[in-house]
Amino acid sequence: MRTFRKVSQPVEPAVTLTIKADAGRIIGLIVAPSFSDANPHFIITPEDGLLTAEQAVGAAIGIASYLKLEVVVIDDGGLWDPRWGRLL
Repeated sequence: MRTFRKVSQPVEPAVTLTIKADAGRIIGLIVAPSFSDANPHFIITPEDGLLTAEQAVGAAIGIASYLKLEVVVIDDGGLWDPRWGRLL
């Protein structure tokens, strides 16, 4: 089981996953460093702008693995599902 560090704001350098409620759904937003001076961060969103939280967890893990960075989680609403991993 993966362990994720809970934070209150984005941490650099890391892939930040924010879990929140939106229109009755639990969604995830991902912000990752782009390592470009022109655009220091990029936000990952699909065409409709929303990822389910479960999709976002998987995407954040993949991006962090590619960039060799940690995934940190912002979960102010206490919506984290233990099936996604351990949140410390």
